Amino acid sequence: MYESNRDDESSMTLSAEGHGSLGLRGPRREEEPAVDVPVECEECGTLMGLQETLECLACGIATCDACLVDGLCPSCDVRRSDVGEFLKEFKRIVESGRGLDVIPRRKNIEALAELEITRKMREKEILALSVSNYSKGPKPDRDKPGYVWEFGKEIGGREVYIKLKIDQVDGGKIAKCLSFHLAADPVSYPFRPYRRRC
Repeated sequence: MYESNRDDESSMTLSAEGHGSLGLRGPRREEEPAVDVPVECEECGTLMGLQETLECLACGIATCDACLVDGLCPSCDVRRSDVGEFLKEFKRIVESGRGLDVIPRRKNIEALAELEITRKMREKEILALSVSNYSKGPKPDRDKPGYVWEFGKEIGGREVYIKLKIDQVDGGKIAKCLSFHLAADPVSYPFRPYRRRC
């Protein structure tokens, strides 16, 4: 049986027979209003208010409006042609090399059932990616040498997150899909006028 002993306005003790007690102390605080703390642009050093701060769509750093071009900071310097060249090489490796290696992570396997597609259909969806599906990268792979590129695509009315990499193995190149699963968060598309649409 639980009982409540109220000593004063700022403390309360709940106890259960044979289970000791759990103390909750201190008066309840009101939510404090958000303060507009100055943020420094990581590219040029300009101080901005929180409302003025923007984020690079490729790397996510805080930056000012003057430093962004098509949603990207100067450090990323990713152009449509860079993404196009990556996709062209990736597709060439899949079609003429040893095919597509998909990392067998649980999320990647479950995505096939959730999207009601086969492995062959997944490969076709990946090979159909275009520059407009680009989201972020190239970013250093946190697990192995090399770089990863992130894409998004709507399949069956659901947004799918796709992470690709061209890996070097024994002097040859391998096209790898590290991620192919339902997007946990909305994917951004810097090369689309409406970034939230697939």
